[in-house]
Amino acid sequence: MGRKILIVDDEPHCVLSTRYVLEAEGYEIIEANDGDEAFEQAQNEMPDLMLLDIMMPPSGKHEGFKVCKKIKKNEKTSHIIVIMASVLGANADKDMAKEAGASDYITKPYNIDDVAKMIKKYLD
Repeated sequence: MGRKILIVDDEPHCVLSTRYVLEAEGYEIIEANDGDEAFEQAQNEMPDLMLLDIMMPPSGKHEGFKVCKKIKKNEKTSHIIVIMASVLGANADKDMAKEAGASDYITKPYNIDDVAKMIKKYLD
């Protein structure tokens, strides 16, 4: 398998379609459904990149920002590239993603081929 990607999203259809395309590109995929699981998987699996939804459990709104900050502050996981994804498309949300330590931001619903190109930009 190729580089490892952690997909963090509480919407199963989003995870499934993203997984399908990225596995076809040769990436190894790991999944998490909420912020707590995302941080645990990041520490245990050490992915190269994390595709992180902003709005998800346990706290709901803006949980992804908290997870990103936690990932970037942790010495063991700070190297992980984080791309945040959300239905939130305001410039303020994009700025918050950068401030949290994200490398990039994509608005949902996204074209999975665009996500694959963005990931390739960081991992190849």
